[in-house]
Amino acid sequence: MRKQIYEKFVQIGRVVLLTGDDAYAGKLAVILDVVDHNRVLVHGPTTGVPKGVSKIRNVTLTRMVLPIRRMTRLTALTKVITESKVEERFAKSSLGRKLARHSARASHTDFDRFKVMVAKKQKNAIVAAELSALRASKMSKAKVAKKVAKKSGVKTAKPAAAKTAKPAAKDTKKAAKDAKPVKDTKPVKAAKDTKAAKDTKAAKPAKSGKKAAAK
Repeated sequence: MRKQIYEKFVQIGRVVLLTGDDAYAGKLAVILDVVDHNRVLVHGPTTGVPKGVSKIRNVTLTRMVLPIRRMTRLTALTKVITESKVEERFAKSSLGRKLARHSARASHTDFDRFKVMVAKKQKNAIVAAELSALRASKMSKAKVAKKVAKKSGVKTAKPAAAKTAKPAAKDTKKAAKDAKPVKDTKPVKAAKDTKAAKDTKAAKPAKSGKKAAAK
């Protein structure tokens, strides 16, 4: 089963909040009928909204849907609204709480805003003090744990890793010092070859002299 993207639809029995340039903006009403894709027929007997046509762009859909039929009469509609406690449920919803905050802020004076600012500063100071205390307690616990580890002779992993890394570096330096440069043997062989060539050249004239004496 695929999950639906939209959960709120323009339907009969949907509780709506009138907004925008509507004459009864800020009040709740119920959709009784859908006129066309731009207009709906709404009625709010408990909130003072008479039966009339409103534009969909001036309507905010809520999550509440009342079990009513198309073009329900006044008595039946008021009974369903009072039994379902529409206004109380809307006041507890996120949209209702948001509107209540906006209305409260709009009614504040300059002195009320100043008191709110001071209260926020005090709250932030208390929160900062608590955070610093928690951080200090964590640091002290870490220091105590290190002291206990030193007394008991237990070493942490970080110093051990550092100690093992240093001898490895020393070994590499020693190996570099012990390694001697390899001498090339090619020039030596070439020198030997030149000496042998000279000896052969010197020996050839001697042989020729002996042959002449024999003759």
